[in-house]
Amino acid sequence: MASRTNAPVMIPLTGGPAVPESIVLWLLSAEDRGLIFRVLPDGRLHVAPARHVRDDDDRFIREHRDVLKACVGYIERQCEVPL
Repeated sequence: MASRTNAPVMIPLTGGPAVPESIVLWLLSAEDRGLIFRVLPDGRLHVAPARHVRDDDDRFIREHRDVLKACVGYIERQCEVPL
C-alpha cells in the first residue's frame, strides 16, 4: 500500500520553476476576483486594484511573495511578443 505524504503537489512550468499547486489555484482565484498581478522593473510584486485586496489576500501575498513573483514573472515572459 502506498503511503501518503504531506508534500505539496508541484506544477512544473515549462522552462521555468516548479510551483506548488496551491499557489497556482490561488492566483487563478484572485484573478477571477479582479486582481491583476505584475512584477515591476525593480522586482517588486504589484497587485491592483488595491481596494480588491482582502486581508487574507494580503497575508497570502506576504507569505508567498517570492513564489508569486516567480509565477507572475514566468507568465509575463510567456506573453511577451517579440518585436
